[in-house]
Amino acid sequence: YNLPGAFFASATVQGVLSGDVLVAEGGFLFVSEKDEQGLRRIARYTPDLVRQNTVTVDPNAVGNITDGFGRGGFLYTVNDGGNTSPGAKLIKYDLNLNEVARATVSFGAQHANGNGIVVTPNGEVIAAVTSGSTVKLVKYSGSLAPISESDVSGLFASDAEDLDLAFA
Repeated sequence: YNLPGAFFASATVQGVLSGDVLVAEGGFLFVSEKDEQGLRRIARYTPDLVRQNTVTVDPNAVGNITDGFGRGGFLYTVNDGGNTSPGAKLIKYDLNLNEVARATVSFGAQHANGNGIVVTPNGEVIAAVTSGSTVKLVKYSGSLAPISESDVSGLFASDAEDLDLAFA
């Protein structure tokens, strides 16, 4: 739909478990896709929803693509831990879906889930990650170098599963 609310274009995403993450950045729409076999990818669409290209995410290293944020010509995603690498992943892509940087938020051997991500106007990346009843807010530079980490578990219910972040 356009801004006045009139129908503009539509597209069918690939995969039956797709569309959890939608991010608009740099004139493109980025959509997460997942199929029943576990293939995970991000697709880039033009403003009129023409599919241009995709990047496949290795399910052994990266679990579900759980949230995304666009700023400054880059796409940032927070992802669950994978089959062989249990830490949550932060991944930075350029607009052509080339991986620029990656960071792992670890809880030791425990599996970690990515829950929410924002990028501040000055380019710092803040993400919420969980493992069991532990909730951490982590802050990274725009190049995904770690800056700080805080355990904020006491601020959330012990069964908090879906944490969204907003930056004002």
